[in-house]
Amino acid sequence: MRSIAMHAVLAATLAAAAAQAQQVNSEDGAPSLKIGGRLHLQHDTFDGVYSDDGARHGTGYLRRARLEASGRLASRLKYAIDVDFEPGGKRILKTAALAWRVPAAGTLWIGRFDPDFGLEQASSSNWTTGIERSAIWDLTGDIADVGKGHGAQYALAGARAYGSVGAYRKQRSDDVVARAAFAPLSDPERTVHLGLSLAAGRLDGDDGRIRTRLAVRGVSEDDIGNRITLARALDSDAVYARRRLAALEFAVAGGPLSVQAERVWSRLSDGASPRVAAGHYLQVAWTLTGERRPYAIDGAKFGRIQPSRAIGAWEVFARHDRLGVRGAPGLLGGGRSRGAAQVLTIGVNWYADEWLRLSLNVLRARTDGIVNDVGDSAGDAVSLRLQARF
Repeated sequence: MRSIAMHAVLAATLAAAAAQAQQVNSEDGAPSLKIGGRLHLQHDTFDGVYSDDGARHGTGYLRRARLEASGRLASRLKYAIDVDFEPGGKRILKTAALAWRVPAAGTLWIGRFDPDFGLEQASSSNWTTGIERSAIWDLTGDIADVGKGHGAQYALAGARAYGSVGAYRKQRSDDVVARAAFAPLSDPERTVHLGLSLAAGRLDGDDGRIRTRLAVRGVSEDDIGNRITLARALDSDAVYARRRLAALEFAVAGGPLSVQAERVWSRLSDGASPRVAAGHYLQVAWTLTGERRPYAIDGAKFGRIQPSRAIGAWEVFARHDRLGVRGAPGLLGGGRSRGAAQVLTIGVNWYADEWLRLSLNVLRARTDGIVNDVGDSAGDAVSLRLQARF
């Protein structure tokens, strides 16, 4: 908790500096600078399969503290820089990219930035409906995170369609990622989104281990937390050299109601017996105060809910995740040829204004024959997050 307090002070200092910074918004084409950031403070409690001993444990931690700078160098040349502040004073360069944008011809990004893969992944961590994104993304490795690497991406948005294609060089992989989305209906009141993401990569000797936090980040922040192993690492010289991934995207939103679902597939091959993973989630959300979740075809993603009342915006949601892995008998661990898990999340979000949000999630997880040290295959968790942006 002391670490959280120290980082909260740091973030407050950064916020004060950002508030004093001036944004240059002169005539079109003049250089500009915008400074902002985000602070996510989180507390999780969990038991059962979420912990090694099955007992209830709790941990508070700094989920994100990020300083962001963006702006324009010339009329068509923009830039973005994000720095994450980690516990212990460590700093990580999250984004450092240049974008060359030509009206009606698209945008070319070069530098360090997250690949464009999946609808939920495209949404900012400030505005995802759940505190954590669906557990199905644990099946896709680092495909939606640039990690220690860089890349180039071209994206083009029209009135109803969006597409992007990019190539990325990471510390232990080379990937090509493409995404296409179509919004046959998109107006201020209603949205229908259909999308497909594809990725292919060459790996530098991946051991094939697939683990999941089952949508509770705190299991990695506490030594007693249990991060479920759906497929163990190979214990021989056999490794995986290729991966293929795909994601189908669907969403419909009308007024205060939104329904969102995605399904992902992952295949590791070349060098060892193939390992196949698949998962899906279904999410239903309702804004009690009537606000609509905005959608933008440029980026094919949802944005933040903007409160229209003095009491802020209140949202409730439910999400069901299911994920599984298949492989050669015995290669997943414990003599298994498959491993599966599912998570039910029920939550409430309070958007006090466009800067402050408070979220509470209650989770129930169950695995298919994968247990902790005391034989638990099910568990409960409660996550609480206070987040601010400036």
